[in-house]
Amino acid sequence: NVYGSPTAEFYSTGYCKDNAVHFTDITTTSGNQSLSEWHWNFGDPASGVNNTSREQNPSHTYAATGTYTVELVTLTANGCSDTITHSVTIRPLPVTDFSYETACQENPAQFSPAGMAIPTIASWYWDFGDGNHSTLTSPSHIYNYAGTYTVTLTVTDTSGCQNQRSHPVVIVPLPLVNFDYSSPNCDDQSVQFTDFSTTQAGYLARWYWDFGDGTTQVINFPSTGSVSHTYTQAGTFNVTLLVKTSDSCSSVQTKTLTVLPKPTALFAHGAACQGTSVSFTDQSLSNTTAGI
Repeated sequence: NVYGSPTAEFYSTGYCKDNAVHFTDITTTSGNQSLSEWHWNFGDPASGVNNTSREQNPSHTYAATGTYTVELVTLTANGCSDTITHSVTIRPLPVTDFSYETACQENPAQFSPAGMAIPTIASWYWDFGDGNHSTLTSPSHIYNYAGTYTVTLTVTDTSGCQNQRSHPVVIVPLPLVNFDYSSPNCDDQSVQFTDFSTTQAGYLARWYWDFGDGTTQVINFPSTGSVSHTYTQAGTFNVTLLVKTSDSCSSVQTKTLTVLPKPTALFAHGAACQGTSVSFTDQSLSNTTAGI
């Protein structure tokens, strides 16, 4: 009995450094013969014992770029064999990195690729570490809560090779802005505004007061944020305080202040003769519904 030899053949997928290359045996046999052995040599002696395999469809990871000669020897149960070799070229992974700036809670954080050959990148995938993602090249993202997030950029180049890079990104909490004012308040009298703002990060560095009557005042650290202001007219005013921290994070609060008009003092009197009673009549106006 003379048996036909198998016709060894295989194909492979994945050709990126540090990623598994998958080899698939497609050897054919004649008659009713079946394959019993597969002897692979991946042409990568630097990988030591991992340079060979007896599996039918093995995988191998190349740690260096270059062209490797892969050999497959197949044997049938009758001891007939065939050998085939193919060249496999391992491509480098794309250089992957990105830059970012510390951002404030509820404000856009900007991300940009850094030190990369952008034209060779086919796709971008950003994982912002809070359950949100983006496929833009240079995205921005708003974090609703302060904290440290692990942001990961995964890129795939035009050769199909993929690489990723992660950085911890710190999101700074916003300051808690609050203030109060004295009352009751009358026109042409000083109103005292007391700042109660606090911050969990850095320190309060600047206070922007808008008194709602067209006047503003800016106070810088190390002064405190409390101020006084005189309204020349009665009315209702929206007073706004914006505080900014040393991390450039800011918060705003607006409160409504009512300034009451002063009463108008007025009186009249009767005849005034020496030794006789003089009558005095108050004619003052309260200028409000409160009365005098």
